[in-house]
Amino acid sequence: MAGAAGKSGLTVGVATAFVLLALLITPSFAAAYVYWADSATEAIGRANLDGSGVDRGFIGGANELADVAVDGAHVYWTNDVGFSGTIGRANLDGSGANQAYIPIGGEPISLAVGSGFIFWSGLFSSDIGRVGVDGSGLDDNFLSAASIVFGVAVDAGHLYWAGAPPEAIGRSNLSGGEIKPNLITGEVSEPVVDAGHIYWIIGDSIARAKLDGSSIEPEFIADVEAESLAVDGAHIYWTHIEPGTIGRANLDGSTPDRDFITGLGEPFAVAVDAGSPGPAPAPTPAPTVPTLPPPSAAQPAPIPPNAFRFGKLKLNRDDGSARLTVMVPGPGRLALSAKGARKVDVPVRSGSAQLVIRPRGKAKKRLAKGGKARLRLAITYTPSGGQPLTKGRRVTLHERLD
Repeated sequence: MAGAAGKSGLTVGVATAFVLLALLITPSFAAAYVYWADSATEAIGRANLDGSGVDRGFIGGANELADVAVDGAHVYWTNDVGFSGTIGRANLDGSGANQAYIPIGGEPISLAVGSGFIFWSGLFSSDIGRVGVDGSGLDDNFLSAASIVFGVAVDAGHLYWAGAPPEAIGRSNLSGGEIKPNLITGEVSEPVVDAGHIYWIIGDSIARAKLDGSSIEPEFIADVEAESLAVDGAHIYWTHIEPGTIGRANLDGSTPDRDFITGLGEPFAVAVDAGSPGPAPAPTPAPTVPTLPPPSAAQPAPIPPNAFRFGKLKLNRDDGSARLTVMVPGPGRLALSAKGARKVDVPVRSGSAQLVIRPRGKAKKRLAKGGKARLRLAITYTPSGGQPLTKGRRVTLHERLD
């Protein structure tokens, strides 16, 4: 019996040792959350992946928020401080917030984190910047795209961007080589990627394609009026600035919930983590040789860029009007037309311009009767000496009823 007891004790001891060893070598996974950048409160919000535990002021003190990203250790965001900007960073629990973690050139409008790097693009710039997640190796001009960049995304092997004109999603490897400027062409905005697909915004729909640009589904999820996208291993998320919501659907596009999280201010961007153990170490980039264009006897005159983007929408509940900020790359004219709103056609300079949306006709009657009217706007920007570009935008006007 004594021998049997000793053998049993040895067996228990070995089993316990293996359990302890497994605990030591198994990475600890953080809880997973969805995050958003709220331009109305200048704060990063956070909620559980089931939509509960909403914290609208999770990280405050930002300035002109434009985008948010997350990896397995930190949450990052962009700050616009005039003609330059910063990338802010905090721990996943919101502690250690540093609004000026990485000072960068230009005014940042998009952000992506992955494979040990932070990538960003600036306002009306065709350059994509890159820096290590530890702040090392800053390069404001890591890659020059063929057009103005309005969104960036990254996965384990590639960098993606959406640009215009011409509108297209481009792709390169993580060293900036093997550039494919027209991986996907047509209307594109706010790309995100997962292990099998790339997603982007087309008008009021979310589109999807395989990572090589094939099998495009332009209305993968329709009628969502998304402003930005995020994806994890189970769901795709999107923001809707007016009326301040985050939507969610399954990765196959089924069961869309347009009111997954409600009661937000102006959620301009969204990000999601999966409780991963941490970012991968930064790989050593291979040197690349720039590809030069063939010599030409005469270069054509440059075409003025006509890409523009929408900024904040400010509602006037006293008279039912609104002001829409539009960011344009140069001087020209900006026009607004919509059924139910007065036409606008005004000259603009480079930078931000405001269009006043004034209801008329049936829209004005709906406001007077129910305090709300929904409009579909057509916004056209024509640069001086260039070609016009028109984009659609849906807005909901509100008027305070006595």
